[in-house]
Parts: sequence; C-alpha cells; structure tokens
Amino acid sequence: MKRFSSLLLLLLILAGFAALSIPALACTAVYVGSEVSADGTILMAKSNDYQDVWGNHVTIVERVENVPGRTMPVDNEATVFAPLPATTYRYTATPWMDSAVAVNGLGKDATICVNEYGVSMIMSITSFSNAKALAADPLIPSGFTEFTAVDLVVCQSKTAREAVEVLCSLLDTYGSSEVNIALIADRTEAWYVEMYNGHQYAAVKLPADKVCAFGNEFSLEYLSDYEDAIVSPQLETLVKDFAVRDKDGRLNLLATYAGQEIVTDYSHMRTWIGHQLLAPTAYAAGYDKTAIYPLCFAPEKKVALTDVMEIMRNRFDGTEYNPDDTGRTDMRVIGTETALSVHIAQIYPDLPAECCCVTWESTGPAIYGVFVPVSNAVTRISEPYARNQSAAVGRVFDTELYPYYRFKELTTLCTEKPFLRSVRDYWRDAEKVMTESMAAILSSLTADKTEAARILTDYCCQAQEAAFADAGVLLNDVRLYNSRNSNSMKNGRNPETHEVLDELKAIPPLPVTLDVSKYALPVTRAMIAAELYRAAGEPQTAGKAAFGDVPADAPYAKAVAWAAENGIVNGYGNGSYGPDDCVTREQLAAILYRYAETRLTELLSESHAANDLVKVSAYAKNAVSWAIPNGILTVDANRNVRPTDAASKSEVAEAIRAVLKLAE
Repeated sequence: MKRFSSLLLLLLILAGFAALSIPALACTAVYVGSEVSADGTILMAKSNDYQDVWGNHVTIVERVENVPGRTMPVDNEATVFAPLPATTYRYTATPWMDSAVAVNGLGKDATICVNEYGVSMIMSITSFSNAKALAADPLIPSGFTEFTAVDLVVCQSKTAREAVEVLCSLLDTYGSSEVNIALIADRTEAWYVEMYNGHQYAAVKLPADKVCAFGNEFSLEYLSDYEDAIVSPQLETLVKDFAVRDKDGRLNLLATYAGQEIVTDYSHMRTWIGHQLLAPTAYAAGYDKTAIYPLCFAPEKKVALTDVMEIMRNRFDGTEYNPDDTGRTDMRVIGTETALSVHIAQIYPDLPAECCCVTWESTGPAIYGVFVPVSNAVTRISEPYARNQSAAVGRVFDTELYPYYRFKELTTLCTEKPFLRSVRDYWRDAEKVMTESMAAILSSLTADKTEAARILTDYCCQAQEAAFADAGVLLNDVRLYNSRNSNSMKNGRNPETHEVLDELKAIPPLPVTLDVSKYALPVTRAMIAAELYRAAGEPQTAGKAAFGDVPADAPYAKAVAWAAENGIVNGYGNGSYGPDDCVTREQLAAILYRYAETRLTELLSESHAANDLVKVSAYAKNAVSWAIPNGILTVDANRNVRPTDAASKSEVAEAIRAVLKLAE
C-alpha cells in the first residue's frame, strides 16, 4: 500500500529515507499451503495499511458477456487504458468507497478479488528494490499500479496461472509505476509474484506443503528452488553488472534486486515474527536484522484459519517489542490501528469453482474488528457492508451507516487499553462460530448451484449484519466505559479516606454481554430431520419424501422421508416441508415429542407457568408442556419459552441429547 509518486519514492530510497518518510506503509502477507492447513484449504492473507481514513466497502462486479471495446485504467491518473476481452468474469471485491477516492485521488484499489472460477488475487504488499535495480530499469510514472491491478487481472482469468500470465503481460506492455508483491491462487495452485522495477518480475508457484509470512520486503532467492516460474525476459541480463550469484552460478534475486542495504527493521521484524509464530522452534532466536528469513518454510503444526486471523492481529505479543506491554514506539507491528482493511482468502480445493472461495473481510483494522465471510458464490452483499459513501460526502466519519468507520473508531478507542481487550475476545468467539458455520455449510452444500448460492448468500449476509450491529453496541459501550474511567489522576485512592495510593488504579475489563449464538448456522427443518435420522442409525426408507420441495437427490431426502414415514414430521399441510426454513422452538418440541413417541410407551407432561404459553400454536401445546419439565425446552430469565423464535444450534443439540437420554 502506498501513496507517494514513483519519482518521490525513488528519491526517498536513494536518500535512505524511505522507511522513515512514509507514514504507515505496513502491509503484511501470509500464505498457507493446502497440505499444511488444518482443513486442507489454501489460505492467503494481507493487511492494507496506510495512516489515513479511507473507507472501503464490499461489492460484486457482474459478468459481462460478449461486449467488445471496453477498457480499464492502468495508471492512477487514468491516462493509460488496457483493453478488456469481450467477456469478463463475475467477481467480488473490496474497493474504496467513492468518498475515499474523492479524497485520495487514486484508483479504486480492489485489494482482493475472487472471481466465479475461484481465482483469488491479493495485491499489493509494497516492497523496495535497491538503487542499482531501479536505475537499470526505472519505474514508469504512467505504468501499472496496485490500485488498478487486481480488478484488471481477475476479471479476465480462469486459472491462477492465467492470472499470473495476464499480470506479467501487463507489466511487459505498460511497465510498473511501483515496486510490489502479489499473491494469486485457485483451487489447484498458488503463485507469488515479485515486481522489481519498470519491467522486471519473477513469479513462482508456491509449494503446497509450506507457508510464507513477510512484511514489506522481497524474500525470493533462487528460482530453481521452485517447481515452476514465470519471469521477465531480461530478469538476468539486465543486472549482469551487479548480479549476485551463488557458487553454482545461480542468480540470487533477493541479493541482486534488493540486498541487505535496504533491509529495515520496519519491515524485517514483521517477517521475523511471522516465521516465529508459524515455526516457533525453528525461529526461536530473537530478531536479527541481518538474518535472511526464507520465503517458504515448514510450519511446526497444521495452520487453522483462526491462526491466520490472529497473525494478522499480532503486535509482537509476548516479545520485548510489544508496544501494548512495553510502551515502545520504535517498530511497526502487524496488527495496526491504521489498517484500512485486512483480508483472508480461503480456497477449498475440492469444491466447485463457483463456490470454492470464502473471503474473510475485516472492513477496517482487524485488531479490534472482526472477519466476516463473503463467498464467491454470493448474489448480494448485506446492506451495511455494501453501502458506498458518495464522493460528495467527502470526509464525513459516519459510524451509523458504514462498517469501516464503526470498526475504525472502535479500534482507535480500544488500542493499548488492556481493560478493553474483552472486545477482542468477543470477536474471537464470534469468528470461531462463523468459521465453523461456514465449514458446515460448505461440507453439505447441494449440487444445485442456485440453491447453493442462496444458502451461502443468506449466511454471509446474516454474519455481516450481526457483526455490524454488534460493533454498534460495542462502540457505544466502549465510549461510555472510556468516559467513565477518564481521569488525569492515574493512582488509586483509599475508598474511605480518599488518600492517594502509590499504585496505579486498576480498571476492570469491560464486561461484554453480547451473545455469539447469532453467528451460528441456523438450524433448518432439514437439519433436524437429518440429526434424528442419524441418531436412529439411518434405517432403510420405503421411498422418497412425499413433499414437493424435497428434491430426491437432496442430501437430507432420505432423512425427511424416514421422518415422514414414522410420523415424526408432518410438513405444512400444503404438500411442502420447508426444508430450509429455520426450525422454531415449538416446532422443535413437536418434532421431538413425536420422535419420543416412537421410542417410549408413555410421555409424561405437566403444566408449566411460562408467561408466554398462550403464544404456543395449538398443534404444539402438548409437546411444549412435555418438553419444558423434561429439560428439552428451557425458559429464559423472564420465564418465557419463546415458541416462535428460531432454535439455536446449541438449543437443538441440548434438546436432542435430552430426548435420547429419556429414550435410553
């Protein structure tokens, strides 16, 4: 991420001031191969970091079929345009809002895009080349830029390799105005691309059994270490006068195009901590500015999606460099309060391309924000996350309507305040539920593309809307808590005499009373039938379910057929079952009551003084009266049974356990 012109950046590098003069150029990236991830997915992450307030949103760019003559800008000033193919592909993106573009005067900067073929691209992790490399092939002021690159490549690429070839072709044709790194992947492979100067680049296919973690610096040494590579025609000949080679004559790209002379603590420390987090034994030693941390290395254990989320929040936790514990200000952490956005692409190799990727979006800083899912199959984005603040609005910091501003302020208020870390803990709990829910959806997705897209869209929007609402509650609580505890007198006082004590006063953690169950995958009527079918040992059924909305090839079809044959489910009485409808608490009671009837000779029930029993539907009254005293349904603190509320995943699990115990 950068803001300076190519000429200014070159002058800064030549003067040795680049790392000092750029206020917040601190993008960090992580790659995890499918063979070393906890669930077999490919993971790519990147923070988009710059010290300003440029809001972003999430959008869907639709496929365009056979419309020749279109172009996209190559440079920031939109003076150079590249032609597009007649057909371009559908993709999700996270560009700046129009209000941000009006202020910064740059391109949209999609940052991360994932298309309908499952091709994902992240750019840019700004890097630096040495003076000799830049002089040999100067940057092109009107050349390719990170702010236009991702859309331009992803909209016309069906595979990761094709995307790399498109990117390299654009560099050959137009040159680059910046020094950058990109990550590109699909279901079968992932690529890493270093762009050194005006026209020189090297792209390598990343191994599936390795990980990468790096700050704003190059790491690629020898091309022969990789299975496949795509390089610029003059990559080696251009640097013949200052090339650095090993004893076997291999060109060392890192030493030649970058070198120790431009290594900065600012970037190198983030590379070090990334290695230490993923391979703590191999990189147990403290930070060493002269150490060469390899691009690819083996992790010590399988890496989970949530591990990557925490890496993107890391502030040198547990080390002597942690600013929150030490007060140090002389280094740049990974998890900053200045991040404009943070993204993780999770690609499932075994899923169809049209639904194989989930982008986990933190709109704003991630350290006190939350990653929410955006599948590449979604047909819409939730209203809050899709909102685009108009250019006419300019710098209006609107926390009421836009997630970016809400999470930005929340993080600004919480950073470096230990008593507000409970906010971060809450988001971790929410992310655990969301990641488990998305995995559950994708593991049982229907083959019907339209239906699969609907299910994924509904859940992604549910999670986004819940996160936006929770952030509003937390922001209000944090504002109030900060105001209540603001006092220039930092020392404690004797509560009886008010005498000032020597020790600093302790502020207790902010109590967070929000419930993460809202992020859980809704339990559907199909799911409850499937759970009971499994509990019964999946017996043979006489035929298909007698409901018009239960396809014969649906994964839950046998379960619904079995439940209907045994009188456990009745449907809605109009020939439909509503398999994707959320199961309500009274429906849950009725279904489990009928299930218990097939297992028990007598069902005991008794009256219960729930305040809202009058709201229970007639068909479910006996079932609810049986379910409450038997611990299958519970009443809340207000003694309400809430019969028409959707049953949560945990409530369904507890209810089924209770019924099975009764039937023992």
